[in-house]
Amino acid sequence: MAIDVITVLYVDDSPFDRDLVFHALQKEHGGFNVIEADSREEFENKLAMGGYDIVLSDFNILGFEGLQVLDMVHAIIPGLPVIIVTGTGNEEVAVEALKKGADDYVVKSPSHIRRLPQTIYSVIDTKRSKIERMQVQRELQESEARWQSLVANAPNFITIVDSSHVIEFINHPVQGLTLGDVIGNSIYEFITPEYHDLPRRFIAEAFRTGESGSYISTATGNQNNIAWYENSLAPIKNADGSVVSVAIIASDITERKQAEMRLTEMMEDLQRSNKELERFAYVVSHDLQEPLRMVASYVQLLEKRYKDQLDQDANDFINFAADGAIRMQQMILDILEYSRVGTKGREFESVDLNTVFKEAIANLESQIKDSGAHVISDELPHVLADEIQMTQLLQNLISNAIKFRSENTPQINISCNADNGEWIISVKDNGVGIPHEYQDTVFAVFKRLHSVAQYPGSGIGLSIAAKIVDRHGGKIWVESEPGEGSTFFFSIPNK
Repeated sequence: MAIDVITVLYVDDSPFDRDLVFHALQKEHGGFNVIEADSREEFENKLAMGGYDIVLSDFNILGFEGLQVLDMVHAIIPGLPVIIVTGTGNEEVAVEALKKGADDYVVKSPSHIRRLPQTIYSVIDTKRSKIERMQVQRELQESEARWQSLVANAPNFITIVDSSHVIEFINHPVQGLTLGDVIGNSIYEFITPEYHDLPRRFIAEAFRTGESGSYISTATGNQNNIAWYENSLAPIKNADGSVVSVAIIASDITERKQAEMRLTEMMEDLQRSNKELERFAYVVSHDLQEPLRMVASYVQLLEKRYKDQLDQDANDFINFAADGAIRMQQMILDILEYSRVGTKGREFESVDLNTVFKEAIANLESQIKDSGAHVISDELPHVLADEIQMTQLLQNLISNAIKFRSENTPQINISCNADNGEWIISVKDNGVGIPHEYQDTVFAVFKRLHSVAQYPGSGIGLSIAAKIVDRHGGKIWVESEPGEGSTFFFSIPNK
């Protein structure tokens, strides 16, 4: 028994009968705490105190009419079990008591009263089991009500089908139909025939494997609008693990799909626009070279033939025109080179950046020698890249460091670190540095921070570097303090 000591409230106005019951419970069997009452008033007061496991009551008690004791117990402590103890020959009364809610009865005779302890145990066990069953049933009903509320208010369409793909449950009625019109029918009666294959295959697979799955389906709305649904399948299993039903949760993803389609269209338009711009830059820069070359040639010829025959102003004008033509030629060549990054790049292959560094240094030999720069590199990795563009990238960054040097001897260091699936390459110098407000714009095309007289060039070298890095799926940025030098970083995926 779960209860070590059973507390019994026993009401009887006969001292002899009370002694008989007390003796049967307390002296022979023990395990009972018997609280006695011999009148209606005493019984009512003690009953109100509570703490009892069961009530024993004589049928004929002074102050009670018939079975009023049952009404009092049920009113004060609902659910408390009651056993009627009746005299010999009053079995009919006991049966009537059972009809009115008593749990059992015992006849007051030596032979019957000995069974009273076992009767009490039996009644309490039965009552406890009934209460537990009622509690379980109530919890199941509450759980079912919560589930029904959750499902009914869910924005998704939830359908449960059996192994024959017949609908057992649906949380929202199909448009124009009642739940009764849908439940008990094949799910395919409500799906356009050309779309049967996909759900049929996935539902069958869920029953066969017992595993979840999902698929995307489409449907045509009232105005011939296409709607997209993501259908998630969840097998429902019984106690032995067999799949008895499959739940299909359909989520409307039309807005998401439409956004994805718009984004795809925008990306395609952007790629097409970029290609057109690259092609335009290539064509314009290529076609402008010939007339500009002619202008530069005639200006140079004019300078050669008439330099000493004209006044100083004319000589200055000729020099300005010649310098401008030369700078324009260089700018056009730079534009052409910039446009070729995306259109003339080679297929990616395994490239040793140590070899790339050596090639870049060899290309810059004259510039390094003239400036007295010290250029060193740590051990660099192999990457999947376009070797020519990698050489150009390092060459541009090293050349940039040499060009924007301070009065000190240029010290340039190339290093590498692995970080979260990427190689981070850095080019550090001790040059003039870059003001903080310009560090986000130095990679823009033709962006110059200094005059041509101070630092010659078109201002496109860093733009080409940024475009090469972008083509390789990386990022480029700079950290700098004016007067203390700059460190240019770029990332390359570690593939």
